[in-house]
Amino acid sequence: MNVGLVREALASGKLRGARWSRLNDVQGELRQVYDSVGWRPLWLRDGRPTNAALSVVRYLSLVEGVGLHPADYDAAVLESLARSLADSGASPQRAASFEALMSVAVARVLATLQWGRVKPSDAHESFRIARDDYDLAGAVRMMAAGTDPVGVFNAAEPSLLHYRLLKAELAQQRELARDSTSRAAEKRMATRIAQLELSLERWRWLPHAFPGRVILVNIPGFRLHAFNVLRGDSTDLFSMDVVVGKAFDHKTPVFTRELEYLAFSPYWEVPPSIARKEIRPKARGSAGYLARNHYVLLRNGSEVPATSANIDAIGSSVNVRQRPGEDNALGRVKFIFPNPHNVYMHDTPVQSVFDLERRDLSHGCIRLSEPVLLAQWVLRDRPEWTAARLDSAMSRSTPLDVTLTERIPVFVLYGTAVAERSGEIRFFRDIYGHDRRLLALLARGYPYPR
Repeated sequence: MNVGLVREALASGKLRGARWSRLNDVQGELRQVYDSVGWRPLWLRDGRPTNAALSVVRYLSLVEGVGLHPADYDAAVLESLARSLADSGASPQRAASFEALMSVAVARVLATLQWGRVKPSDAHESFRIARDDYDLAGAVRMMAAGTDPVGVFNAAEPSLLHYRLLKAELAQQRELARDSTSRAAEKRMATRIAQLELSLERWRWLPHAFPGRVILVNIPGFRLHAFNVLRGDSTDLFSMDVVVGKAFDHKTPVFTRELEYLAFSPYWEVPPSIARKEIRPKARGSAGYLARNHYVLLRNGSEVPATSANIDAIGSSVNVRQRPGEDNALGRVKFIFPNPHNVYMHDTPVQSVFDLERRDLSHGCIRLSEPVLLAQWVLRDRPEWTAARLDSAMSRSTPLDVTLTERIPVFVLYGTAVAERSGEIRFFRDIYGHDRRLLALLARGYPYPR
């Protein structure tokens, strides 16, 4: 069969008749595939769909199960073409369309299952993450050769338990939506379905396995999850409540870095904006405010007296530092994963905030409900760090930094549908509006920038 339509489409970067006709997202890989087989058809033998092609067509009609939409991959068109091609009298034009649409759909679904559709940094400017290596062209060739097409699709997806639980919940929500007779219930389930689809997309952005320890913080869930290993059926070792940045003006960024060291009994170097807006007015209004709260003033790194002139200069030429102690805003320990946002995790002297359901209350940093538990886990490979030594380090009058022997990846993420260790699926409010942004990016359709 002539693959002229495929050649023409890959040369021009546009496939006539496709739902999303521009092909620059898969153009290079498909050219590699067809070059490697001498530009012979992948999905047709003697003008009829191969068994592998028929398996793929069935899979494409069911991609809602992985949070995708069949129309994006021309599933109905391919089903119709497959039926007509069963008749040996089908036109060459139909055969050419089937071959071209199949190749584009397969490449796009595989790439989506492996990496997601939207580039993470397009959804969150601060979230820049290397993609897992994946031989997309090789996977297309393997599938066309008849090597268990559905298995090739499944292998492209994350195999993590949390991801699989979200898929199972998505199937259940779709079934409930089909059976619902209440408009209010349908609307609620449509919202949940969208949340689940977005959460599956975000999981695909991440490495599909973490061989060592990793910390995940979910912003809208106000939770931290610590894993000894994250792959397959593994679950978090423990989790805890956290406080994140205020939705209105101090959003905690979505990003990833490596935890490098702990700072026990830390100073709080008050950011100039906080010092200027919050501390300076209170210091002007009360002569003893700075001393009562263990604040000192610094100019060029040297301590200066709390004169009226120096107080007026707070936030400009004068900086504010809070000494270690029970009322220090960072509590007794902070966890440093250096980043351009100056965001870190830390203890807090105000534990009552963890009684609140909604906890977007900070200036962007992440407050921990159980910092001692996290410190013990982080330092578990250092036997000299006994409970007594930890307590001593947290009670010092001067700071103490402890560098980790092995850095631990920290991912600060955003998911409004989350699978818990128990298997329960929890849904959260879109407090920062990131779901709305991701939905808008996805609505643009293929090709998504890589």
